[in-house]
Amino acid sequence: MIGVPLGILLLVVLLFITDTILNQNNTTRNTTLYGSNVGGLDNEQLLVEVGFLAEEFTQTLINIETPENKYAWSAQELGIRVDSEATVTEALKVGKGFWLFRPVTWFTSLVKGPEAHFQLVISEHTLESVLSKSAAFYAAPTEPSTKISDGKLVVVPGIPGRDIDIDDAIGKIIRVLKLETSPTVNIKLKDIQPTVSEYSVQEAVDNANKIINKKLRLQSNNYETDLTPALIASWFTLQTSPKYFNLYLDEQKVFSGVQSLMQAGDIPAGEPFLEPQGEEVIIDWEKGSICCHPEVSSLVVKALTTESDEVSLIKLPNQPAAAPENRIRALKNLGISELVSTFTTRHSCCQGRVQNIQRFADHFRGTIIEPDEVLSLNSHVGPRTEESGFVLGGAIQNGVLVETVGGGVSQFTTTIFNAALLAGLKFDYYQAHSLYFPRYPYGREATISYPSVDLKIRNTTPFSILIWPSYTSESITVDFYSTKHLDVTFEAPIEKRVGLMCTRVRTKRVTTSLNGDIEEDFFGALYHYKHGIRCDGSSSDPDAEIPTEPSTLDEPGSQD
Repeated sequence: MIGVPLGILLLVVLLFITDTILNQNNTTRNTTLYGSNVGGLDNEQLLVEVGFLAEEFTQTLINIETPENKYAWSAQELGIRVDSEATVTEALKVGKGFWLFRPVTWFTSLVKGPEAHFQLVISEHTLESVLSKSAAFYAAPTEPSTKISDGKLVVVPGIPGRDIDIDDAIGKIIRVLKLETSPTVNIKLKDIQPTVSEYSVQEAVDNANKIINKKLRLQSNNYETDLTPALIASWFTLQTSPKYFNLYLDEQKVFSGVQSLMQAGDIPAGEPFLEPQGEEVIIDWEKGSICCHPEVSSLVVKALTTESDEVSLIKLPNQPAAAPENRIRALKNLGISELVSTFTTRHSCCQGRVQNIQRFADHFRGTIIEPDEVLSLNSHVGPRTEESGFVLGGAIQNGVLVETVGGGVSQFTTTIFNAALLAGLKFDYYQAHSLYFPRYPYGREATISYPSVDLKIRNTTPFSILIWPSYTSESITVDFYSTKHLDVTFEAPIEKRVGLMCTRVRTKRVTTSLNGDIEEDFFGALYHYKHGIRCDGSSSDPDAEIPTEPSTLDEPGSQD
């Protein structure tokens, strides 16, 4: 009876000794690590197994709760990792304590083995940066501010912020990271007080309200108005940073506020126009005057911060008003930049016809002919009447010298006709005088009479044409401005006898483009030997006295 128990005990001892000797370099039987059985593994086997378990551990979600919400991050995101070598060393020691207790540990491991734990490395820097920067826990404090109430500044109290108690969080996370697969940590939040005191802001507001009640009157051009306390209050800016604040008049707000307030006094810019200067053309406009010049801000701030109880008047420095950019671009796109042709004819001064020539010229100053557009002189000016500024001048009707309102304007017609010829333009209609006048180019001239005899100029160039007449008491000049892209020459006129009393003059014009293309066309005139005499020698007006010398007047119906 005694031998059986002793035999069993001896067998167990032999098994313990044998198992201990065979597994002295391995983990204790049925040892668990992170819920996994790693018993009986040697160093290399255990290192591989720990590697697998550590990778799984990095994805463990750690739940962090506040009194209001719940959030979760993986161990890896929080900077927590497993030290594999230290964990292996620790696991190999588990269950191999003091030698007297080893048989008991070995025997119990047959049913339930010892438990090993991960040896963790925690990056407190990473943990702190993740948690403290998270909107889940952090809310910056709201510093005291100001607002406008009843036309003055008042203080708006600051609001405390909140942040995580990082020391409390780190300690709790380390404690719960044992065997739990989804550990939960309850952490505390702490208040963050504003860095600027309400008392100091209130003191600055009191000083600002003294400025707000300053009496100040502004003038821009002919417009005047007073500053209101509410408007001045809106110009203050409260600037805060940790342990610093500044309540000041913001010059940008001052400028914008004054500019808006004084718009009623603005004198807008005039419509942009083309202005010849010598042989060039510039874009100009009536500049106008608008508020405000940039130095207005400093002037107003200085006036507001100067101690005085009297109402101060500030005459604001303005700046020129600019024309609309789209209109300026449109003028630039016309291609009008330089003088391309000019022509002048002369006349005696101080006659009624001179006033008519100049009045007629005034109608065309600044006129633009766009590409493929036709300019009709009669349509552009209309009837020549006393109401429109014309006076009596010499003219011929049916070969008889008469005085008619608007007489003499054919000289402008001939002048603009030659300027158009030199610019390379063409004509839908023109008619020469019936007699040659030495003040005009031989065979290259045109007359006009409202409404039938007209000059119609067509712009056949790719650029717009600006017409710019000018005059003196003894001459009339027409300049054409555009983009130079061709040259014009004339050959000597060719004469041919027509009937008994007329000569036909034919002149060739040669137009050469800048790329070398050449175009030829012809212009002509039929000159009568005498006024009142047809080409066959008969009288055009039986009642008129036939002159014996060539007249210095135009054909019947003209307004020269």
